[in-house]
Amino acid sequence: MRRVSCLIPFYNEGKRVLAVLKEVSKVKNLEEIICVDDGSRDNAAELIENNFPAVKILRLKKNIGKAGAVKAGLSATGGELILLLDADLKHVRPREIEKAVDFMKRKRWADMLILLYKNGSWLLRASGTDVIISGQRILEKNDLQKIFRRRIKGYRLELAINSFMLKHKKNIFWMPCSFSNTHKIKKLGARRGLEK
Repeated sequence: MRRVSCLIPFYNEGKRVLAVLKEVSKVKNLEEIICVDDGSRDNAAELIENNFPAVKILRLKKNIGKAGAVKAGLSATGGELILLLDADLKHVRPREIEKAVDFMKRKRWADMLILLYKNGSWLLRASGTDVIISGQRILEKNDLQKIFRRRIKGYRLELAINSFMLKHKKNIFWMPCSFSNTHKIKKLGARRGLEK
């Protein structure tokens, strides 16, 4: 069966990334968990080191965006499959992740599994946008490496992945999961959150 590496990029996520790791570290069928500190100014990397010694941490000197952080972390992964997770998830359930990982490990013909927010906005679900923008997905490391041969700016990683998968007629599946992202307003305040 294919090995799965979990990759979690983060920037100034503080205790949110710890909450995600608390649940992800319970997932039994992951070979490794790697967190990429995208030039954070908080102490999240130290908190991870102190509380989750089995988690590998890569520290980038400056903030280069999610795509750059994932690309940097990819070189440290040992799995054939990569589970990408956001660092600000809420309601993470280890059993749901185990089920998704198991599906991808066993189904060699599956190229990507997108984990969708079960309780997401009805507008996102009705429009299909939740499939397009979800940062939670499992895909082959080789495909991700090919995607990074093109320049991906800042936070357009999911769009680049989708484009590659469609262009190469890959087998894509999706599965509903309980988690959701922390709203930008809660993370950044009203003004900056609305701008984002």
